[in-house]
Amino acid sequence: MNKVHREITRRIRGLISKNKISEYRVRTKTKIPAASFSNMINNKAPWKLDYLVRIATYFNVTCNWLVHGKEEYLDDLLTFKLNELEREIKSLKNDIKAYEKIVEIVNERESRK
Repeated sequence: MNKVHREITRRIRGLISKNKISEYRVRTKTKIPAASFSNMINNKAPWKLDYLVRIATYFNVTCNWLVHGKEEYLDDLLTFKLNELEREIKSLKNDIKAYEKIVEIVNERESRK
């Protein structure tokens, strides 16, 4: 079995261990046939997408996490939002500098009167 399938198995076994449940419970709750689950969890057969979706739903994780081990979409979204906020902060700082300059000019003119 290839590395990706072994990693998927490792993550699923980790979820089973973390949640202190049996493979039997996961298999029955997700309605995955016993032979299929056994073959996949023992790296004798590749994981089927339909079964990964069921397992992800059962454990409340994403298929992306099961396959890749991270939430790429969320990571990308958070990075985008962070960059957006940094641009906004820079723009606001520039606006503040411009307003301070205007206040300075107005104060100078007021003091001349």
